[in-house]
Amino acid sequence: APPAETRTTPPPPLPANSGEQTPTAPTYGPSTRTQPAAHINPRPPDWVDRQIAQTAMAADAGSKLRTARVAERDGRADLLRRVLDLPLVDGRTLGQEAENRPGMLDAIQRGVDRARVYKTDYHADGVVEVKLSLELRDVWDALVTGR
Repeated sequence: APPAETRTTPPPPLPANSGEQTPTAPTYGPSTRTQPAAHINPRPPDWVDRQIAQTAMAADAGSKLRTARVAERDGRADLLRRVLDLPLVDGRTLGQEAENRPGMLDAIQRGVDRARVYKTDYHADGVVEVKLSLELRDVWDALVTGR
C-alpha cells in the first residue's frame, strides 16, 4: 500500500502591527555582497581594452586530463605574473598596489580566473600544450566591482 500522505499547514499570518517580527531563515557562510577590491583611480588604464594570450606546457601527469589541468594552472599563474606587472594610471604596477591593499590580489586573481582556454594540444610524448586568452577588461572589472 502507498504511504499515507502527510500535510502540514503553515502558521497563520501575524496580525498587522502585532509587535512580533516574522522569523527569517538563518544565513550561513560569507556574505554574497561584494565590495570593490580597492579604491583605485576609476579612470581605466590604457591596457583595459587589450587581450593577452599565454601558452603553457606540462609533462605527462598520469592522464591527459590531469596533464591538461596542470598546464592550464601553470598558464594562469603566468598570466597572473604578467597582469601584476601592468601599470596603473599613477605609474605603479598592479602588483605594487596590491602589496598595500587587502583584497586587491584576490580581485586580480578572480579576473585572471576568467581567462579562457582556446586550444589544447595533446602531444604523442604525453606533453600537453594549453593556450589561454584573457580579456584585461575582466581584470579591471574585478578590481572596480569586487566581482
